Amino acid sequence: MGLDGRQRLEIRGPKESLDALEDSGIVLEAGCGVEELDYIASRFFGNDLVSVVGRDDNCLVVSYEFRNRPVYEYLSHILRAYPKCWMKNEFSSDGGYCGLWIASMDGENIAVQELEWEEPCIEDKCFGSDFSRP
Repeated sequence: MGLDGRQRLEIRGPKESLDALEDSGIVLEAGCGVEELDYIASRFFGNDLVSVVGRDDNCLVVSYEFRNRPVYEYLSHILRAYPKCWMKNEFSSDGGYCGLWIASMDGENIAVQELEWEEPCIEDKCFGSDFSRP
């Protein structure tokens, strides 16, 4: 059994790109062509799985859930398809694993900034008594 987690993905970019991403539920129409990435697209993304949290002409914010780990390889694939966009993915799991991933295209390469930390797990939040540690 894996850990449940939540992710908040903010995408900034041209309106046309954001419209396409929102309409598809952050899934490329042609598919990724890589079995693992197609699996991620079908299990975590799509109009039934992604909740739009906010939207304007320059920004799309969505929420989605994941199992066990963030899906950075998939998000990198989406970013390559929409190179004028910038992405920020914030995640946290019930086990206390949290992080931030920011990426944009830098020419042909993806420039990534990443930060991870540990917070109290769901059990510690509910039943813990040692408040001196995160």
